[in-house]
Amino acid sequence: MKKKILCNCVSSEIEAKKLLNFSIKFSYELLSSGAEVYRVEDSINRICRSFRNIKAVNVFAIDNMVIITFVYDGTNYTSMRRVDESDADLTKITLLNELSRNIVDGNCNIDKAFKKLKDIKNTKSYKNYIKIILLTISAPFLCFIFGGTIKDFFAAAVTLTFEIIFMLYIERFSLPSLLNVSLCSSAVTLFTVILSKIIYIEKIPSIIVAGIIILFPGMKITNAMRDVLSGDILSGIIGITKATLSALSIAVGVVIILKFLG
Repeated sequence: MKKKILCNCVSSEIEAKKLLNFSIKFSYELLSSGAEVYRVEDSINRICRSFRNIKAVNVFAIDNMVIITFVYDGTNYTSMRRVDESDADLTKITLLNELSRNIVDGNCNIDKAFKKLKDIKNTKSYKNYIKIILLTISAPFLCFIFGGTIKDFFAAAVTLTFEIIFMLYIERFSLPSLLNVSLCSSAVTLFTVILSKIIYIEKIPSIIVAGIIILFPGMKITNAMRDVLSGDILSGIIGITKATLSALSIAVGVVIILKFLG
């Protein structure tokens, strides 16, 4: 049996402003969680167009900004929001997609949607101890991929455990993302070199590479290429530039330590 779709409707200027406010916050959460630009634009278009008396919906999003505009009762409503930092959070993206579908299907009004959006915003990712355990377990396999041996098993596990603890620690200071990854790459390189003086490590470069590979912005590169292929050239260029700068910051962090230690 086909599911009946309810009809959304805005009945006042206040509700139109609520819809605009919700839409801009919703798009902000998507962008800050690492969603693709086309996903943000498509989701907001679907949400706003699901309200029968909302006309001329237009959404413009790039990697760090979104602009939403629509017409209600002959009045143009516009809002803009800048996104300073973004981090991949697939759990939030999934929950936001589910929320958008519920709104479009007419199963969730704006007031209820605001409450659900707040819950999604406050959703926590994996606990810190789980992150440490998972990265410790995966460390030797990352090391093997980049040429390590079974003799480097323990050293890789210790190094990446130190790295994730260091990453979680400096997150408290809200440093710029480029400085953040540079410090992390420097820390893991320094720790590996020091550890090699204490215990035997057969393939030091493999452990360093295993440590810095988790810092590379793989999702940003993928999203940027997806944007370019779909015609969002500006957003794609911004994403590629950010990814390139992030990769250079990682390289600088490693080179500085290796140069300093000779």
